[in-house]
Amino acid sequence: KVSNINRNIYILLDGDETGKRIENKLIADKNKFKNFEIIIHRIDDKKEIEDMIFSKEYYIERIIEICPEIADRSKEFEAFFERHFRDKNYINLTKEFIAYHKLSVKENQIKHMLSTNLQVDTINTDWILSKLEDFFDLN
Repeated sequence: KVSNINRNIYILLDGDETGKRIENKLIADKNKFKNFEIIIHRIDDKKEIEDMIFSKEYYIERIIEICPEIADRSKEFEAFFERHFRDKNYINLTKEFIAYHKLSVKENQIKHMLSTNLQVDTINTDWILSKLEDFFDLN
């Protein structure tokens, strides 16, 4: 049963295929949530949240910091990233590097580790903050 309480819900989705699939499902089911004001924000095609909140430099630094297997190849990882970052999102590039070197770290481990112990001043919020403040009337 869906709550009768009016709520504002802001849903942020990755721009990948999974994000598109979830967005379509949410849009199809939106009429079930009549008491809710829902905004669905899917970020740019083929981008993921990590591409939006981390600078390239900080992302590389964090990956090297949290993943010992990549830290062992830090210079190679940095060079690989520099060569390819314009073509692909950060997570997919990292997965390619891991696959090429047959490392054992998994994508879900990386995403979890990236989301812990963040320093607020290193996160790029400009692209989303004003949208959230407007939607939730926080101005």
